[in-house]
Amino acid sequence: MSPWWREEISARIAPGGITLLRNSRGPRRRVLDRQSVTTSTPDSTAWQPVVELLGAQIDARKWRNADLGVVLGGHLARYLVLPWIEKLRDADALVFARQSFVDVHGKAAEDWAICLGRAVRGLPRIAAAADRKMIEALHSQARVLRLKLRSVRPVLDAAAEDLARVDARMTGWLAIVESGNSCVARFRGGECMTVRTARFAEPAEQHLLAQLEQDAMCAGLDSGTGKLYVYAALPLDDTTLRQHGWKVLPLPGWCRA
Repeated sequence: MSPWWREEISARIAPGGITLLRNSRGPRRRVLDRQSVTTSTPDSTAWQPVVELLGAQIDARKWRNADLGVVLGGHLARYLVLPWIEKLRDADALVFARQSFVDVHGKAAEDWAICLGRAVRGLPRIAAAADRKMIEALHSQARVLRLKLRSVRPVLDAAAEDLARVDARMTGWLAIVESGNSCVARFRGGECMTVRTARFAEPAEQHLLAQLEQDAMCAGLDSGTGKLYVYAALPLDDTTLRQHGWKVLPLPGWCRA
């Protein structure tokens, strides 16, 4: 059966809550429903509450026989920037990435699922990781709900894909702001060069400005240079950013799974 003739559910999950988007069948999909639900434990470091919430919300709406794509936000996905190594095969790159995650996060990272961004000669390569047990739980949940889990991917990957649709050769920054979590990535000519993630309790605008200025300083760039695309999963007043010279552009799209 063509995937066009199955409804499509996109879910963005993060420690603070979930957002669900249900699209119609057919080549010209239209939005049938969109829901956002917050968790009762937004500061939890565990993935189980948000995965349970996802299953409960889909079950309550009786969404069945659809394709499901899941985007991992907040600290459900971890990132590292790996240096370019000449003549490194993909299999060896995965081994290097896993050891790098273990070096940073300890033994817990030994069983994480890891994926790599595309390799571009001479440029750093982005690695992302997530708890393998969480991904297995999502697969099991989808089977119980009679859904086909098509993809599980980090929010940075989904946002970068949306960015490429509107500004494929962008030089500047991409900022993803969620409840209590941020991810700031610097791009050059459309390629991701650095990734900076953080948790925060202060106002999102104040936190994002500090993260951007620190990243610019580390790169030897003037603050406020280049474009800044922002994907915000919460209300964000960009006045302060603009007052400091940042050229703020909203990122269209919804970080589809």
